[in-house]
Parts: sequence; C-alpha cells; structure tokens
Amino acid sequence: MRNKEIPRQLAQLLSEVDGSTRSRLEPLVVRAVNACGCSSGAVGLLFGAAVSVLWWLTQRDGSIVMWPEAGAAAVGVLGLSLVAKLGGILFARLWLMWLRHSLMRRIGDPSWGSV
Repeated sequence: MRNKEIPRQLAQLLSEVDGSTRSRLEPLVVRAVNACGCSSGAVGLLFGAAVSVLWWLTQRDGSIVMWPEAGAAAVGVLGLSLVAKLGGILFARLWLMWLRHSLMRRIGDPSWGSV
C-alpha cells in the first residue's frame, strides 16, 4: 500500500479536535485515504467463486465441465470482484467526505459540545 498524504483541509480539521478524538480518527483517515479496494475486491472474488461453484453443482447435467457456463461464471466472478473493489474505494471516499463535513460542523459550531 502506498502512503498518500492526508488532504490539507482534513489534516487541519483533525489538528483542531481534542487529542483522544484525533488519536482515534487518524489511523482510520490514513486507511481511508490509502484505500485501494483490495480487501473488498477479495471478498467479491471469494463470494463470486462460491456462488459459481454452487450454481455449477445445481445446474450440471452429468458432465464435469460445461465450457460455455464456465466462461460465463468466470466473467461473472471477475465482474463481481471489480464491482466490489470499486465499491470499497467509493465507500472510503464517501466516508472521508462525511468525516470532513461532520468535523467542520463540530468545530464550526461552538454549541456542539453543550448538547
């Protein structure tokens, strides 16, 4: 994993929160900034492989390999992996946007701590 810098605005917001909040959020922010979708892609690959094996077990007609169906299953597994990978990246980016927004509200609103 390549380490990217935390965006300047988010780093500034993190510097303005209390120490315990910062120490809790910084590792999560670093992980989200550097998200590549590998974990979610791997989960998609395993899920797709499991579904295709179960499908093959229920649909086979006595032959060991059904080549057209095997090709369709392979394309499906790869497609699901790609969608899961992109979904992991998108989730990380949305989480960073949400965090930035909530930190801006928290720091910008002086009455936040009194609620």
